[in-house]
Amino acid sequence: MFDDDEVVTYNAERADEFIAYAMQADLRQKLIEFAGRHRPGGGVVRRLHRAVRGSYNINWRLEFEDGGSAMFHVPLPGSVAFPEEKIRAEVATMRLVRARTSIPVPEVYHWGMAADNPAGTGPFIIMEYIEHESCLTDMIRDMTDDTDSHGLARGMPEGRLLEAYRHMANIVLQLSTIEGDAIGYPAMPDEDGSSASPSSSPPSPTPWRATTRPISHNMNELVASGGLPPGLLPAKGRTFKAEKDWMSALADMHLAHLAFQRNDAVLGPPDARDKYVARQLFRRLAAGGRLTGDKDTSGVGGAGRDGKEEARREGAREGEEEQEQEQEQEQEQEQEQEQEQERFKLWCDDMRPASVLLDGDEKVVGVIDWEMSYFAPASYTYDPPWWLCLAKPEYWRPGLGDFFEGFERYLGVFLRAMEMEEDALRERARTTGCSALDRLCVGAAELRLDDTGMPARRSSPPLSVRMRRSWEGGSFFVNYAARKAWAFDPIYWKYIDPKYFGENVEGGYEGRLKLLSGKEKEQMELFVERKTEESKEVRLVEWDPEDARALLQAYLDGNLGQRAIPEPREIRW
Repeated sequence: MFDDDEVVTYNAERADEFIAYAMQADLRQKLIEFAGRHRPGGGVVRRLHRAVRGSYNINWRLEFEDGGSAMFHVPLPGSVAFPEEKIRAEVATMRLVRARTSIPVPEVYHWGMAADNPAGTGPFIIMEYIEHESCLTDMIRDMTDDTDSHGLARGMPEGRLLEAYRHMANIVLQLSTIEGDAIGYPAMPDEDGSSASPSSSPPSPTPWRATTRPISHNMNELVASGGLPPGLLPAKGRTFKAEKDWMSALADMHLAHLAFQRNDAVLGPPDARDKYVARQLFRRLAAGGRLTGDKDTSGVGGAGRDGKEEARREGAREGEEEQEQEQEQEQEQEQEQEQEQERFKLWCDDMRPASVLLDGDEKVVGVIDWEMSYFAPASYTYDPPWWLCLAKPEYWRPGLGDFFEGFERYLGVFLRAMEMEEDALRERARTTGCSALDRLCVGAAELRLDDTGMPARRSSPPLSVRMRRSWEGGSFFVNYAARKAWAFDPIYWKYIDPKYFGENVEGGYEGRLKLLSGKEKEQMELFVERKTEESKEVRLVEWDPEDARALLQAYLDGNLGQRAIPEPREIRW
């Protein structure tokens, strides 16, 4: 699917209008006075830098006469569908990460909702500004060099890429130690009864509390780029206690997206049928719990069998056969443990090398962009990160096969970086003289120390091992398709459908019609008729919330033909 260009253009104009307002001289003075009051120690503002517009925020840097700086940060209307929820979750995440890791997160000085902002720019955060020279993307993609087909610097020495990946691996490992009690946005530290100050102690094993629904990157885009009525997302106060329920909710959102995106959703009747059938079958897999757990779809990952061998060669270490036997035993124990209790880990949809700030010596001095962070299924953390090649697979012109062939080459390097960081943490634990009661979390594994301070047997595999399994078993593709609406169709048909439903000789929807119920088949033709009619005229529309919910429920129940279909109101602009 493509973005609804009419919705995107409309929201871009809203953002441009806001930017014009934000540049007014009297507003600049209000920002200076307001931010100056809330910076610790106060101070006189020497310079207010020109506002910098990002994808989701606008930021002003305030430079003080004492040499320090602060950042005034607000969501960009049109780009952010739920600005107040976004700001609250962003603050909670930043304080939580500062409290439970050594990741250099900007300190939050003050924050509030739109009603608390005298400048009239909406909900806001006043935070520490971190001086930096570049970001990790610049290190990986040297702009002075030609880049290869995947956007990384051509001919980059592997040692340099390994160093860059180690920076990210350390961050990923630390984030993997933060767990919540449900899928949702984290509570504020004071709401959870925990300290919000940075700590040098080992990560706490106590799960943090999730208090409200998460707004993932995909959920935001469904509204901001797809025109989905906001009321069709999960209720604000809802959290998810089971991965199965969350995956079912995501699968339902995929169907809602297809049903309610008016423009640029389908290319014609055959494409509409392909998309409808894919979503109905994905919903069935989710409802049956087949998309949760280890999601072992062996043979799906990468380029298949040859890809697996390449990944193994890339990450090979001494004693590989013994290590594999040990990992199999650990996997059996791990599955038994995880059947008893699900785990939810802090996950940031927007985390990528561009979020990591470097000084002149290419050392990490800050990590930013914590919006759209939430407690998610642990399997998200166990997947290899999508950003290894910097590009996203759904936007790769040569196609998914070409993208993942390159991705797999870089995955071997990243997994070595993960292993090196895990080894460094183990060595640090061994040399600190910890007692047997102390624990150091290494990614998904707890490294237990015996009475001599030596590493004892792990209770579960380290994160590097889990990531390799996710790639080789296909969990990566299931999770990526579940949480990426615009990437869903090609990944579903290429990597997911054949594994769960077998060979599709006819290809596409035609070979899968026999799997649909009678009601689903009947509804498909009504759906195709509706999407065909919508495609005749580009319109921007707004739905009555009750009408939208009733129509979606009919789609979900397979009862579209049993009710009158309401019409939305056209927005003329």
